[in-house]
Amino acid sequence: MLRRRGRLRSRRRPEGDGMSTHRRQQHHYSPALLLAGLVLIGITLRPALTAVAPLLRSLSENLQLSASTQGLLTTLPVLCLALGAPLAPKLAHRFGYRRLLGGALAIMAIGALLRVTGTVSTLFLGTVLAALAIGVCNVAVFAMVKRHFPGKVTLITSVVSTFMTLGATASAGLMVPLQRVHGGHWNLAIGYAAVPTVIALLFWIPQLLRREPHAANLPPARSLHHSRLAWQMTAFMGLQSMLAYIVFSWLPALAHSRGLDDQSAGFLLSLSSLIQAAGSIGLPLLARRLPDQRGAVVTVVALTATGLGGLVWAPVGGIWLWAVVLGLGQGAAFALALSLIGLRSPDPHTAGRMSSMQQGFGYLLAGTGPLTVGLVLSGPLQDPWTVIVLGMFGVLVLELLAGLAAGRDRLLPGAPAEHDTDQLPEPAMHR
Repeated sequence: MLRRRGRLRSRRRPEGDGMSTHRRQQHHYSPALLLAGLVLIGITLRPALTAVAPLLRSLSENLQLSASTQGLLTTLPVLCLALGAPLAPKLAHRFGYRRLLGGALAIMAIGALLRVTGTVSTLFLGTVLAALAIGVCNVAVFAMVKRHFPGKVTLITSVVSTFMTLGATASAGLMVPLQRVHGGHWNLAIGYAAVPTVIALLFWIPQLLRREPHAANLPPARSLHHSRLAWQMTAFMGLQSMLAYIVFSWLPALAHSRGLDDQSAGFLLSLSSLIQAAGSIGLPLLARRLPDQRGAVVTVVALTATGLGGLVWAPVGGIWLWAVVLGLGQGAAFALALSLIGLRSPDPHTAGRMSSMQQGFGYLLAGTGPLTVGLVLSGPLQDPWTVIVLGMFGVLVLELLAGLAAGRDRLLPGAPAEHDTDQLPEPAMHR
């Protein structure tokens, strides 16, 4: 009996042996470092897109782009976001979200740098590559938030969303001054959009060494395409994104029509984007404490409608105030749409699939907005902006209806309980 106990004791591994070390390495990671990486990635998700609008008039004159081609240039990024989003869960299933984010950041940087060459082909190709990578990152970032910060989804989502808008603010506000620094060369100015991407990629390299789940360990998927709630969330995301990308793409043109010069128009877009940061972190945190989010939906729609109307019809001296109101509404709407993913998803895998569906179909819908505005502006109308804003009010009505439906307190269909990825350790990395 003593001999048997001795054999049992001899089978126990000492605390410092390889197996224990492996387990400690497997489970020990720095949430703060991961969060910092996600925030840095969040900063990169808008500069490559918002850098175009302040330079649109200059680059169009230089490259002799027609109004319809300008509309295509502003629409392509949104369509590429829609194409990139569904790829994220499939690629993550194979490579894991960490390596997926690393690869997407590299492609984003390449796309942003391609535009420095200053030709029509590289302008469009670089924009497509950057936007596809951003579409993948949009899904991957918030799936990782749900997985690694399940108790703080709304807070972390709001923080990342805030830094996304700060990235957009810096890009929109700095493009025209940078163009002047470089002697009027728009292509040299637009290349600075790659800087935050390169920084985020370098910071993310340690995360590439972390362990990720095998594809076999991911839970079986349940289709969300039969869920009314999923489609309501998708419609809310798509409609608010349509308005957001119309503003990102065409607000400087609206400012020009009201008498502002290029630099003031760029600053107006930058101000609206900056205020979005306040809206994106305030209202969603409050909405999380409510039994449902329908009141928050009404608030963001009302703010957005007020800001749009003021920009077009109020005296031009107050245009800066209306840009602030618009920024509050649109920033809160975007963060609320993202927060609903975490609030309505029962597990991280469902959150990733919902994010893919919401941003895939949603951005496909959103892409029609900037293109339609470009077509209206190139038409024979004497007062095209009145027609455009009235159309945007119609979109706001649809956004309100979709948001009221998605704001009710319900859950999406999720993975079976035994496969809940919140309970899974991070298994061995693919080799």
